[in-house]
Amino acid sequence: MDISSTYKQANPIAYQVNVQTPTAVLVGGPTVAVGVGQALSATLRLSNPAGTAREFLIGWYLNGTTGTRILEKRIATFPAESVVLDGGETRDIQLTIPWVTIEPWARPLVSFELTASVSCDAISFAQIAQRSVVVSAVPVNLIAAPAGTVRFNDVVYLDLSLHNSTAQAIEGITARLVSGGSLLFANNSFRIEASMGSVPVGGELHYVRVARAIRKGSDKIAGTVSSVTSSGSSAMVSVNIVGCLGDLDGGDSVDDADFSLFVQACDACLVPPADPAADLNRDGVVEDSDLALFTQAYDRGSCEGIGLSKNRGSADRELENPPK
Repeated sequence: MDISSTYKQANPIAYQVNVQTPTAVLVGGPTVAVGVGQALSATLRLSNPAGTAREFLIGWYLNGTTGTRILEKRIATFPAESVVLDGGETRDIQLTIPWVTIEPWARPLVSFELTASVSCDAISFAQIAQRSVVVSAVPVNLIAAPAGTVRFNDVVYLDLSLHNSTAQAIEGITARLVSGGSLLFANNSFRIEASMGSVPVGGELHYVRVARAIRKGSDKIAGTVSSVTSSGSSAMVSVNIVGCLGDLDGGDSVDDADFSLFVQACDACLVPPADPAADLNRDGVVEDSDLALFTQAYDRGSCEGIGLSKNRGSADRELENPPK
C-alpha cells in the first residue's frame, strides 16, 4: 500500500501544508558574532518544496536592546527583496550590515537581535527567523612576574595587555586589576583601574601595576579591559604566596639562611636592586629599621599565624614601572 498516496487522497489540504510549506532559517548557531570594526554577515536559507516556482518577499531588520529590555530600538531596516525560487529549490541569501550601522549602538549594555521576515502571498505564508548578535571582545593577556610561587612581602608585577587586531581603533578603554585579597596594590586596595584612552589598529596596550604579597596562600588576579564599543575581555592569573615577613627564602620560617639573604639586601640598600621582600617596612631601602623588624621575626622563628599589615609603604607607589 502507498501510504503517502492514501494520506494525500484522504487529507489533501493537510498533505499540501506538510509537504509543500516553505522553510526559512538563519544558518549557524544561536548567535552571530561580529568583530569590532567588521561588517555583520548572515545567511538565510530559503527552501521551496513545492513543484512550482514561487515568489518570496524577504525583509531584514536589526534591533538593539538592553539586558532587561528597558530599551528596545529598531536600529536598521533594509529594503525588502523579491526572490523567485523554482520548485524544489533551496537557496542561501546573504545579508551584510556595515559596521557604521552597528557602531553607534555597540555598547557593553546593549545586545542585538537580527530578524529575517519571509512571506509568500500566493500561499499566505509568513515566517520569521531570528538570531542574537554578539560583538566579539578583543582577547587580553595577563602576566605575573614573578609567576607561580612568590614570597610573603614580595613585589609582584602584573602586566595586562591587549593587541588591537580589529579593523578600527578601540576607543574609551578602561583597564582593571582585581586580586582575591592576598595581593595589595599601590593604592592600598585589592582593586585598581585606570582610563587608558584608545589603541589604534595594530597597536598594543600594556597596563602594568605592582602589588605586594600580604597574605599566605593562593590568590587569583583578574584583569579586565573594556571599551565604550564592546563588552569587557578578561584574563586571570594565579600566584601562591609562601612564608611570612622576614622569610626571604620561602622556607616557612625565619632562620640563618634568611639572615644571609637579608645581609645581602642591606649591602645593596636601595630597592631595587635590593630584594624588595627584605624591605620589611616598605620604604624603599633596606637598613636599620628593617633590621629591627627582621630581628623580631628571627626571634619568633616560625611563620605560623603571622600576617602583614595592609598599610603600604611609600616605596610601593614608586615601583609602578617594571624592572628593565
